[in-house]
Amino acid sequence: MLFKDLSDDSTLFIFYYVVITFLSLFYGLVQEVLYGGQTWGKKIMGIKIIKLNGEVPNLSDYIMRWIFRPIDIWGSLGSIGSLLISSGDKAQRIGDILANTTVIKLSGFRRISLADIENLPNAENTEIKYPLVSKFTDEDMLAIKQLLERIRLHKTKTNIDLYYKTLDEIAMKLEIGESPYDGQKFLKDIVNDYVAMTR
Repeated sequence: MLFKDLSDDSTLFIFYYVVITFLSLFYGLVQEVLYGGQTWGKKIMGIKIIKLNGEVPNLSDYIMRWIFRPIDIWGSLGSIGSLLISSGDKAQRIGDILANTTVIKLSGFRRISLADIENLPNAENTEIKYPLVSKFTDEDMLAIKQLLERIRLHKTKTNIDLYYKTLDEIAMKLEIGESPYDGQKFLKDIVNDYVAMTR
């Protein structure tokens, strides 16, 4: 047996050392994969890893980010990662650049009151501007609201590109040709129409 010549204390020490080393190396990767781009620390900080196109990263993306942690963070005491994040418009370190990912700040959720629910629009007293909004889903509406919040808080090139791409895709799905000039009002009207029609 590997530890036959070691005392019980030495064996226990080595066991703890191996476990702690394993956890320190892999816990971030495992949690990001299991929790869709977040570790416990990221959840507390309200941040999350996403692809630049807004999608959830896949396993190879998480592994790519993890492989370059020694260069970005540990080997340089965080200086390389910090320099790249602060100097780039997409806030990416080496691992993010190669995985085509970035870390975003999640907006806080406002507590919904009874008055908020009572004031929701409904189809009886609301003029529906875009009836084809019924093609969308609840998840689509949440994505639109998150995009509006991201544009309000962080007008980065990535968010702006995603914003205009989303406007064009929605306009095409609603069969209205080009999206209206005031894109933010357009998105808010879509959300209101959807709530009114599905309430």
